[in-house]
Amino acid sequence: MKIIDKAQRWLAGIGGGVCSCLMFGMMALICVDVVGRYFLSNPVFGSYELVQMLMGLLVFYALPYAQYKKGLVRVDFIINFFPRLPRSIIWALGDLISTGVCYALAYACFYHAFRMLSVSGAKTSVLMMPLYPFYYVASLGLLLFALILTVDMIHSFATIFRNGADAGAEDTTPQL
Repeated sequence: MKIIDKAQRWLAGIGGGVCSCLMFGMMALICVDVVGRYFLSNPVFGSYELVQMLMGLLVFYALPYAQYKKGLVRVDFIINFFPRLPRSIIWALGDLISTGVCYALAYACFYHAFRMLSVSGAKTSVLMMPLYPFYYVASLGLLLFALILTVDMIHSFATIFRNGADAGAEDTTPQL
């Protein structure tokens, strides 16, 4: 399990690093655009469109890092009242469904990019950049998210068979 946990940390680091680079790129682009617009009367052509595309990619790479840091929202106000075993089973099944959906989304995004490349040739409206590279990069972010969810799912299923451990919440006693 230690090797899997190290791999998960490494994958989350990739997601965090890509997310940081995208955020820095957006900030730099916006700064250059604002300075060019107000001080030089020459804004960056297509900056709004580029920021939109980068923001979309940012989401796909922020999700893996947020999942690794347990920063995503889990609604557990009812499940915390369940005994340990049913609660562990519910968390594991939820992780299984989340992981499956994320792999399906990664595949659909990749397939959509492939279809866009080979058939439609869709482009952005201002810069006329092809859209398929953005879909490929987004599908890699979704795959990264799915891999991190897979590790969490393995831990959730392992918790079912472990005594005294809890799958979903740190504190097992319900607070009234």
